[in-house]
Amino acid sequence: MNCGRFGVMCLAGLVLLAGCAPAASRGGGKPLAMTADLGPARDILAACMESMGGMAAWQKVGKIRATAVVTMYDFQDIPFVNIQKLVLDLRAGTLDVESNSPLGTWTLTATTEGYCDLQVSGAWPTDERILLIASTAATLLHRLRGPLNLLITDERPGGVQPTRFAGSDVTRVGVEDDTRWAAAYYFDSTTGLLKYLTSRADEPFSYGTVTLYEYQMLPNGMAFPRTLRVVALGDHAMIGEQVLLEADFTNVVFQ
Repeated sequence: MNCGRFGVMCLAGLVLLAGCAPAASRGGGKPLAMTADLGPARDILAACMESMGGMAAWQKVGKIRATAVVTMYDFQDIPFVNIQKLVLDLRAGTLDVESNSPLGTWTLTATTEGYCDLQVSGAWPTDERILLIASTAATLLHRLRGPLNLLITDERPGGVQPTRFAGSDVTRVGVEDDTRWAAAYYFDSTTGLLKYLTSRADEPFSYGTVTLYEYQMLPNGMAFPRTLRVVALGDHAMIGEQVLLEADFTNVVFQ
């Protein structure tokens, strides 16, 4: 039985999933609040938070626990399915991941700064799989916080405009400056919920991704993703055919 620890920084150009920004621009400890610097995005985000269960309820949330069935795709598009136990700390900006298999156990902590601390007991994954696991955890941390990224990090919203995305009526909220984590957020015009998120780029024929959200309503009256799918931007449409990551969430508990 081999035991070990490995730290990896998800560099922006390493894999398409990674998009880690410098620590100075990714603060995770801001209080959850509707602030004046949201500009024209304020009303859109307020409507989204209301659809997610209300700002007052979310201000009481510290950690969220869930079980995830995660399908990751390597550089040859070969799927790797993994069952994970997740602990998302909204305020600290961390995601703790634990996974058990016949080959051993690994735990990982991903931070908003893009650093992933991986500890393994048992057989070590290959170097390529370590990068895949770390990049996936970093991506899930950002995507699970969804619209909260605009409220509790320094990710600044830009212009707001109604548009069509994959046949849906949505409201686009662009992100200013660094777009490695998010280029734009697209909110459903009917429900107000975040429906799509583009990263790195925001148009076809570009090197970037789009995340698709489906939600579940929990017994506490709050919305949380049921499924996340991350796909590469297409050549002729925003949603391409290359799937990079799929995750299904169950047993969601708010603390």
